[in-house]
Amino acid sequence: MRVMQTGLCCLRDVVTLYPMFWPGNWIVLSSGAGDCLPVCILPDLPMNRQQCLPVLLALFALCLPAGGVLGQNSEQRAAAGAGMQPAETVRIDGITYPVPAPWAGHRVRVPAETLRCLVLMPRELTLGGMEISLREEALLSFVRMAEAARAEGIVLQADSAYRSAVYQEAIYRRNLQKGLSFQSIARHTAPPGYSRHALGLAVDLHPSSAAFGRTPAYAWLRRHAREYGFVETYGKANSFGIVWEPWHWEYQMPEEGRATAGEQGRGRRAEGPAQATAKMPGTTGPGSKETTQKKDRN
Repeated sequence: MRVMQTGLCCLRDVVTLYPMFWPGNWIVLSSGAGDCLPVCILPDLPMNRQQCLPVLLALFALCLPAGGVLGQNSEQRAAAGAGMQPAETVRIDGITYPVPAPWAGHRVRVPAETLRCLVLMPRELTLGGMEISLREEALLSFVRMAEAARAEGIVLQADSAYRSAVYQEAIYRRNLQKGLSFQSIARHTAPPGYSRHALGLAVDLHPSSAAFGRTPAYAWLRRHAREYGFVETYGKANSFGIVWEPWHWEYQMPEEGRATAGEQGRGRRAEGPAQATAKMPGTTGPGSKETTQKKDRN
């Protein structure tokens, strides 16, 4: 009796095995990726080779891992079975960084039309007259909401809104150059590609800190923001697993609004650099004034 070990990755391997397959042989089948599947095949049974072939094909089918494919090692199959995805990464200046929790799994898909739909917010609604952009649909609702709040003695002032992935990258680059690690920066700031501000629908209200949660403005928003389509994205028990951000509110755009939002808001159309960044007057580009973003986390 002979003992052989051979690969079993596809039906072609069945054809390769067939000449070896004969009563009296013991064959150890392998997935081809380091995982041996010991199978005792017909030791000294009285059958001819034609009768052996259906048995070999049946064994091949039985050896296929549920939900997986031969040719993967056990770790790969376990990850596939657990629904695990490859690690998410961000690349900055030629260096690849793994995206940590809670950001992993929450990469933001930015619609192609976002840039051309941005409108500058009226300066009286921004802190210090900052040039900040929102999608037109979100701005229309924000203006109405701010007017309603003002009628009740509540002032809503934005200190950040649209921010591109390029802007987020500039924040990371600046902090990395200061000696901070990627992981430490990610504890407070969304990695490039993970900030919901890139959608042009989110706005940070002043003061953009936990102190906002103790203001009359926050209490007013909790009662009335949904009437204007705005929600508190990162509440105290949010599904993202992100710490509470009472200053961060996001417009939930109706599906029909995506195609029909052509009405002009009270702001003026964002052009050039103002489309890509939320910047202080007199600055020259992304990241030139950290004071506009250093408290922003998403």
